[in-house]
Amino acid sequence: MAERLRPAHSRAGGVNTHGRPNRRINSLWLLFGALSLLAWWQIRSLGDVRSSLAAFYGWFALAFGVYLATIWLVRRMAHPPPNALLPISTVALVAVLARLFALGMTPTLSNDLYRYRWDGRVQLAGIDPYAYPPNDPALAFLRDEPATYINFPHLRTIYPPLTELAFRGGALLGGSLTAHKAVFVATEL
Repeated sequence: MAERLRPAHSRAGGVNTHGRPNRRINSLWLLFGALSLLAWWQIRSLGDVRSSLAAFYGWFALAFGVYLATIWLVRRMAHPPPNALLPISTVALVAVLARLFALGMTPTLSNDLYRYRWDGRVQLAGIDPYAYPPNDPALAFLRDEPATYINFPHLRTIYPPLTELAFRGGALLGGSLTAHKAVFVATEL
């Protein structure tokens, strides 16, 4: 009964009303973090997820379920106490690690990343990415094997200028798919 009468923040923040850690709640934070990382690591281990969609959907469902459970726990922290470091650090650490897991993965469900890479290469060559579509003969000298994966190569880029600046950043970092992902991960965190 006393547990129900305590303010929500004292339970979900991982601290009881006496200022001591609430082990049950803190265990939930750690469990949710571990399950989320397990799901993302398993997704990474699948390689080309198109060849194992059932496993991908299963692991993604677990990750999404953990996400929903974490939101539920966070919402209980309407006013986190000043010593609620475990929930905040757990969420931040899981966010960083999950993105690092995905950083080296080859894109298989979307080929947009190849367009990002292309637009960055075009900019580094001093050409306006809005001027020519990727299959224009004037850009033949820039084409390489990854450029063959660009979706709609007959269309000029549709991305706004700030996004194009991010593509340029990926190209400046070496132009690999991982470099382009790193730019977006950096902006997320």
